[in-house]
Amino acid sequence: MKLTITELKDILRELDLTVSGRKNELVERIMQSQNDSTVLTIEEEPDREESEDDKLNNSEEATTIHAFLEAGLVDEFFLVLSTVEHAEPVDAGINAELLSNAGLLRFDDKKWGDEIVQHWSR
Repeated sequence: MKLTITELKDILRELDLTVSGRKNELVERIMQSQNDSTVLTIEEEPDREESEDDKLNNSEEATTIHAFLEAGLVDEFFLVLSTVEHAEPVDAGINAELLSNAGLLRFDDKKWGDEIVQHWSR
């Protein structure tokens, strides 16, 4: 599935982000927004139990990421393998097979605190 520039701009408007730029810039802006919001959620609310709305939002984010991967819009991906265990984990379905099928190659692994960060790239 490929997203049009109009669809990308609609997503940016929903996120209250700038809608000008080339297609790759729009995609990068959306991806950065998704990364920033995930980090903020983890840092600001580590002890809060996930609500049904949160699970729905996480599912929607995973769907967006999958759509971008399937459309070939992702040139670089950082997968963080965390040691944190959640009471009710939600599987986003992001794994080596999905990233490989999207045309990405595992470029590098780095240790980041207790986590391993995999760098995937075209």
